[in-house]
Amino acid sequence: MYKILIPVLFLVFLISCNNDSTKSKHIHYVKVYENALSMGDVDVAINACYQIIANDSNQNNYYDSLLALYLNTRSEGSTFLAARNSLKYRPDNFKVTLVAAEYAKKLGMSDTAINYYKRTYILDKKLEYIYDIAQVQYNMGNDAAAEKSADQIISDPNSEREMIMLSLDKNNPQQIPLKAAALNIKGTIFIGMGSKEIALRYFNEALAIAPDFIIAKNNKADILSGKIKFVK
Repeated sequence: MYKILIPVLFLVFLISCNNDSTKSKHIHYVKVYENALSMGDVDVAINACYQIIANDSNQNNYYDSLLALYLNTRSEGSTFLAARNSLKYRPDNFKVTLVAAEYAKKLGMSDTAINYYKRTYILDKKLEYIYDIAQVQYNMGNDAAAEKSADQIISDPNSEREMIMLSLDKNNPQQIPLKAAALNIKGTIFIGMGSKEIALRYFNEALAIAPDFIIAKNNKADILSGKIKFVK
């Protein structure tokens, strides 16, 4: 009887000690994390988050904390990875999905960015995320896909009411109806295809909706001035 009872009691004792140790470490690292935040020390706070997660894998909410901290750094790769890890546990978190899309785009991960932007559209149903997809597709040279995305925006009756902020530089942003922005994308696609008249038609349609749309104005002017050359 005693030969069976003593090992069992010893095992219970060990489990209890391990639980107490885990709790103690958790409390310690949470204090480190909170103190680091109060002092504005991002690096120490990030390290504390990793320690908390390593100490207890159930503390996956700290991936959200890591993401918030990395957003205050210049580490684009770590920011994306923190967002991706957070989404493993909360896949329908719209804000984190958008961060993952934006940072995948910054890192040149075009297909990944498109997948995340598609997810943001499913979660929020705003046409601006289809526009983001079209931009990524255009920049990666997939004109057919970019045109299809632009057409999806143009055909949507909300596209003249929904707005997007666009600019040639950070100092001169413009709010433009999404339909005009999508027409401008189609115009640039047809510039690349060498179709002058079709490109001009799309820029004119964009300007009919948004007469002060600087990007479309400049594209049209570059065609009319001969700055953009078309092979006859």
